[in-house]
Amino acid sequence: MSIIYRIENFRSIESVDVKKNSYILLFGEEGNFLRDICMSFDYYFKDKKLTKEDKDISDKKLAITDFYTGERLQQSAFDTIFLENNSIEEELEFGSKTVLYGIINNFIKEKISIEPSFITLNAILQDFELEESICELKNELSRYSKYRLELNFQEFSSADIIKKIDIGFMDEEKAVNQYAVSNIEKLKIKTGIYEQNCNISKDKIFIYYYPENSMTIKEQIELKKFFDEIAKQSIVIIATASKYFIDMDLFDSLNIYQNKKLKNSLKKDELLELYFQNYPILKTKGEIEEEIKFSVCKYISDVMNGFILTNIKQF
Repeated sequence: MSIIYRIENFRSIESVDVKKNSYILLFGEEGNFLRDICMSFDYYFKDKKLTKEDKDISDKKLAITDFYTGERLQQSAFDTIFLENNSIEEELEFGSKTVLYGIINNFIKEKISIEPSFITLNAILQDFELEESICELKNELSRYSKYRLELNFQEFSSADIIKKIDIGFMDEEKAVNQYAVSNIEKLKIKTGIYEQNCNISKDKIFIYYYPENSMTIKEQIELKKFFDEIAKQSIVIIATASKYFIDMDLFDSLNIYQNKKLKNSLKKDELLELYFQNYPILKTKGEIEEEIKFSVCKYISDVMNGFILTNIKQF
């Protein structure tokens, strides 16, 4: 597999290469640099406008191109889902800027013919506000002060219906307290919520930034299976420090960054030939391939965290 993504001009990125695959892993010394790689995909395919701070760093336009041809990737080809944390509590609070609020609000407007009802209700409110009894009530409430309380009635909208919604978690027919829901299940639910906000006519890129945070090893292993399922239909990009997300097809999926450069850019055949020439104690390229996979899966997290390894195989 060849390197075909080249990202240029985004925050801390001048130019960096990323291997193309349906399952892409990003390992590196600098978490912020990996985050910039993740965000560059999100900004590029959503065609987001750069912030003033971004423009202060570089006035050049963000570009993602084919490594060999130099052609820009078509921005309308993909829609992205970018998740930086596993928390779902903010979405469940139905803040007006949350993705879940927007989805349900649009769903209500589409499925329920509520405008005529709102017109009637709001007309009743206006009449009620003008009634003499309301004036008397305001006077009574303020009888001991020089100030009079005003009672202002806001018009009904779809947001008032959303306020009547309580979200719960069900395991089959049994209700479950949200604090008992595991982080992996929260991330799965959040993924589903964000996916509903995508353009259904576009292919998807799911982007996760350190999804292993606050997860046990068992949960990380289970999450890898979830990522594998998504990667069958879409592209998955994961910035991580967890060895449990490494795919056995690591030659094509794994990206290791040091000093903001891709370090494992050799093709599989080129890498195996290099080791075959330098470590003749391993008789076949098949043996070399298995040893490389074993060593990377076992030790990459330690190496990226700066630990010094001793008493391991020479290569």
